[in-house]
Amino acid sequence: MQAIQNRKRIPILTQLLGVCALAATLTACPPPANPTTFDASFSGSQVVPSVSTTGTGTLNATTNGTTLTVAGDVSNLLGPINNVNLYCGASAGQNVADPFSYSALSFSNSSTTAGTGTIYGTITGGTQAQFDLLKANQCYIVIFTKIGTKPVTPEIRGQVIKRSGS
Repeated sequence: MQAIQNRKRIPILTQLLGVCALAATLTACPPPANPTTFDASFSGSQVVPSVSTTGTGTLNATTNGTTLTVAGDVSNLLGPINNVNLYCGASAGQNVADPFSYSALSFSNSSTTAGTGTIYGTITGGTQAQFDLLKANQCYIVIFTKIGTKPVTPEIRGQVIKRSGS
């Protein structure tokens, strides 16, 4: 009879230990990151020094943990998009002294001559300090274009601003 009672206790004890281990694991796991959303409006006047252009654009971005996802549109550029870079560490009207640049953003041009297109991409692996700069409105995106035989130059810029309530 004693052997039967011991066998009944072992499964109950095992189940209890399993529940305790699960509870400890769940409380030790960090909560999921809350997404933060951002917006940017592009113009030549935001480039430092400013650029005379009819180019404009808008962009939406979202962070979730250490992943930044970007999507936007540009139009009326003087030439096709050649490069899109995100720089962190400067307020609006300033350039980064020692730029940390992500050039991982992709783009597509509507044509090879017209300056209309889309910006998109996902950046992963940034440091917490870089994401803190982003959340403090200290990052900007520059759209570079190639016009004829001129070298690639920055044409429009947009300061990435944290959306209110995000």
